[in-house]
Amino acid sequence: MNEAPLDQPDVRLLLDLLAMVPPARQLDRSEFWADYARAHPQAWSDERYIVEKLDIWPRMLLERNQWSDVLRLAAYCLTFFDVERHEKLCVMMDRAAGAELAPSEPGAVGRRWLRSVSEVAWRLYLAAEAQNRRGGK
Repeated sequence: MNEAPLDQPDVRLLLDLLAMVPPARQLDRSEFWADYARAHPQAWSDERYIVEKLDIWPRMLLERNQWSDVLRLAAYCLTFFDVERHEKLCVMMDRAAGAELAPSEPGAVGRRWLRSVSEVAWRLYLAAEAQNRRGGK
């Protein structure tokens, strides 16, 4: 893969998907991310770990445009969002749809969002890991 990461449609899609949820900023406490962290199967006590990673890695990718940043962001997305079997998290992620789309049942939109993030993150993880093993940036 010779293209720069930001030239890849899947990289742009992942960044667009992440832009749909409340922003993860290290300096601002977020009730959404605090609730998400506690409800996650990892049962983090607060949102700091998730917020730190979702604040840093998209920004690093946009600044440096490196496959190593894609690898890290994709890995964290899989850690945080490969949870579509957890109904409570699906319902929480319904808000990713915004006001224009009302889910047919609680969690339907959130489940689609979580699945979309996980699928694109997995494709990017594989591509970035292959690039990394070939000695690319």
